[in-house]
Amino acid sequence: MKCFKLKIRAVAHSILDILFPPQCAACGVKLASSSATAICETCFSKIPARSGFICPACGRRLPDIQNLCHRDAGFILAAATDYGNAEARELLHALKYNHIRSAAHPIAEILAYYVTELVLHHGLITAGALLVPIPLHPRRERLRGYNQAMLVAQIFASKISPADLPVVTDALARVKHTHSQTECADYAERAKNIAGSFVVKNPDTVFGKTVIIFDDVYTSGATMREAARVLKLAGAKKVVGFVFAKA
Repeated sequence: MKCFKLKIRAVAHSILDILFPPQCAACGVKLASSSATAICETCFSKIPARSGFICPACGRRLPDIQNLCHRDAGFILAAATDYGNAEARELLHALKYNHIRSAAHPIAEILAYYVTELVLHHGLITAGALLVPIPLHPRRERLRGYNQAMLVAQIFASKISPADLPVVTDALARVKHTHSQTECADYAERAKNIAGSFVVKNPDTVFGKTVIIFDDVYTSGATMREAARVLKLAGAKKVVGFVFAKA
């Protein structure tokens, strides 16, 4: 029965490819099939990879994870690329707003390159570190059909080495349904909107650990700061904000 369902699904995808040929999320060129990664090779090659880290307080580029210039920031930021890059931005929009889940694969590939080539050498991923995707409120996740941060985090974790970075989805919960942060006029409004949104469900899971919070994009930092705050209160030893793109 399972084999039969897989064949039916394959036929359905083939029909959809004929009726609605998949296109590159960035330039619109026709892609080979719906199993492609939502972006053509040309556009994918235009997405730059960052190096080093960023201070979340002042935006200064940091050469390594140890030298945070504003230690009261609560976390250090690692961003794989720039949101200002058109191809990166369109790829994120395809995943987040156009429900193109295949876009998660090239995003995860860029994240894996960034980590493997640059971040592992600075001790970001240490023994016992946890990867915690920023959760959506259950109502918003039902509307979207999935949590894009969780989807990318799981694909990313399967690509990197070492392969023992667990994706923990039950440590942090979103308990407050808020307006989208994109609807807020400024940082103060974003901070107020997100305040009290997260709780640590299992403090024992994060106590004394390095917690790598993953989200798709970093804009004002209000969401990441609130998540880092509750994790630190729960006893996390170190918190790192990890995103695909920084605005």
